[in-house]
Amino acid sequence: MLAPVLKSVCSGLLLFALLAVSAHASQPELSADEPIAFDAREQTLTARGNARFVDRDTVFEADEIIFHRREGEVVATGNVRVSQPGFRLITNRLTYNTATRRFEVERFRAGYPPLFVEGEAFEGTRDEIDFSSGTLYLNEPEPQSLRIAAGSGRVEPGERFRVSEPSLRIGRVPAIPLPSFQRSVEGAAPLDFRGEIGYRQNLGVFGRSTIVAPVGEKWGVGTNFDLYSNRGVLFGPVLRYRTDGDDGDSLFAELSTGFIRDESAAKRGTDFVGTPVPRDRAFADAAVRQRSGPWRTTARATAMRDSETHRDFRPDRYNEAQQPDSFLETLYLADNWVASLFARANFNRYHPMVERLPELRFDYLPTPLGETGFLQTASLHFLNYRQQSLDAALAPPVFAPFLDFGTPPEGGIGIESDPSVVRLGGAWRIEHPLALARWLHFRPLAGGRFTFYDKGRGPREGRGAHYWRGELGFDLTAQAHAQWEVRSRAWRIDGLRHIVRPVLRYRWQPVDGHPTAALPGYDLPPFLPTLPTIDLMDDRALDSAEERHVVRIGLENLLQTRGEDGAARSLARLNLYQDLVLSNPAGTPDWESTYLQLETSPARWLHLEIAQRFRTESPRLDETRFLAHLRSAERWRLTLSADYLHGFISQYAADGYYQLNPSFGLLAGARYDERLDRVTRHYYGLRQRLGRSWEIEYNVIFNEGTSREDDFQIGLRVFLHTF
Repeated sequence: MLAPVLKSVCSGLLLFALLAVSAHASQPELSADEPIAFDAREQTLTARGNARFVDRDTVFEADEIIFHRREGEVVATGNVRVSQPGFRLITNRLTYNTATRRFEVERFRAGYPPLFVEGEAFEGTRDEIDFSSGTLYLNEPEPQSLRIAAGSGRVEPGERFRVSEPSLRIGRVPAIPLPSFQRSVEGAAPLDFRGEIGYRQNLGVFGRSTIVAPVGEKWGVGTNFDLYSNRGVLFGPVLRYRTDGDDGDSLFAELSTGFIRDESAAKRGTDFVGTPVPRDRAFADAAVRQRSGPWRTTARATAMRDSETHRDFRPDRYNEAQQPDSFLETLYLADNWVASLFARANFNRYHPMVERLPELRFDYLPTPLGETGFLQTASLHFLNYRQQSLDAALAPPVFAPFLDFGTPPEGGIGIESDPSVVRLGGAWRIEHPLALARWLHFRPLAGGRFTFYDKGRGPREGRGAHYWRGELGFDLTAQAHAQWEVRSRAWRIDGLRHIVRPVLRYRWQPVDGHPTAALPGYDLPPFLPTLPTIDLMDDRALDSAEERHVVRIGLENLLQTRGEDGAARSLARLNLYQDLVLSNPAGTPDWESTYLQLETSPARWLHLEIAQRFRTESPRLDETRFLAHLRSAERWRLTLSADYLHGFISQYAADGYYQLNPSFGLLAGARYDERLDRVTRHYYGLRQRLGRSWEIEYNVIFNEGTSREDDFQIGLRVFLHTF
């Protein structure tokens, strides 16, 4: 009878003790080096000397802290520091209410990484602060940091901030007054600044800049603004829009423009097609990237008054694309099919291209055919396309009503457009993967493609050319592997596994229909050092209606080790392929080309890629592409590359960087042309980091044999990394 009573009493005492401890833990705590003074009449506690007050997750430290128990108010003075998770505040005087958790602060500095604020005064809670005469940093507050000075504002840490009467500053120097705005702390369009000053003989002393400032949470507005002592002033607005959703949807759009009245007729010269460069020069670059559920959209467009505008005034953009391409691609991704629209148009008058106006495709991905073990793949396409080529007669670009940059002078070379051609087609393939053994796989396949043109060329022009191409073939793949327990800390090797795969691929693709001479001839086989496809479904050279009968023999090698996470990590990949063409017009088999592909990353400091194509029966090296990256963490890096095309190109390049200390680094590079037997370009520079935000590059460049670049250039480039 006594045991149940004792058990009940003990349980009650334990529950009471836990409640007492919990109630005590929720009460504020006050401590100091000196004895705490208590005023019974005023109900105040005063702590001096490293005073410390703790209220739940908030810690106050100051020279003196007075706690008014009746009002639940804390007054801290002298070297006040406040800490909460994700929040830190420094001031000289502070009032805090424990019930509302509201602050009233004099001159202060506060940080909610990545946002830092300092100002004359603020009031509010940790989650919502109103301040006056403040300065905001979107990075560590350093003397050279970019900042926004505001007459007043509100900060919602981790969410957004709003400012009125803002101005953009570098240090304490006002840079640009801004309209009042609000923006998110994370995910909003950042401030972007790129600047360059230097000297080039054909441009003179110049200053080149692009700045885009956030306006609201999604928009950025700015300008391209350049000064050239020999050319004039280049100016044009820049507009950006960016949004990122929690579900992964995103949209980025940008329009960058520029206009200059180029006053130096002697230095303007002629453009790509031999026409004198006009005095009024302009460019417009637009880009869009969108992701929305199953939809993906990518677009890029460039329009220029003359072919040399980017080359003269935006060399970085020119190096990316010497012949600008304007296109739009929209994809809809379903479980086992993809629908796409692709358009490619020429907004300019000096570069030839094949326009696609537009191309619609439907691709049915490999899908099981019932329970038979067969897989089927299909595709359909509709295309309206035409060839634009250089000719003395000028034809207007496709969208001239929207982007009309004027008409070149009479007598200049222009673009001639062939009549557009409509192409319809479809393809289908069926295959059956078979495992003959654990190490041997066989995949027979069969299919065909039908292609129809509303208009051909040559003797059958206007009668509607068409052809049918069949496909019959197989893939035979064997696989073997060996393992060795080899370990090396220097090379990060934890065991080795070598996988070898001999492959044999056979494709016979007979053709029935009009000869190739009757087809437009716009989509033809490209010349590449990489392995060309022999699959009919993947072939994009649809305007070549020639029979193909090919055997491909290959040996694929893969070397792996265990990664730090236990998963396999590739050390090297070496593939060798030999094509035997049985449909040679001469009637004899042609050992056409041997392909070598090597890619290896044996260590963090080394990455190597090689692609080569040999003319087998000559033997002759037709083409080589070589790329090597070497690096030692952030200390140094070196990039070596080579491009060789028999009879046309033989060029080599080297680019390097060496870090002297966390603030300074050296960079250098060179380009050598073996056919010209000279170094065509070499450059040297010094790179400087200023805090976390700025990077400055001082450089000198030497050119030889260029038509529009000076033999000697000197410059200074400035980049804002984040704000």
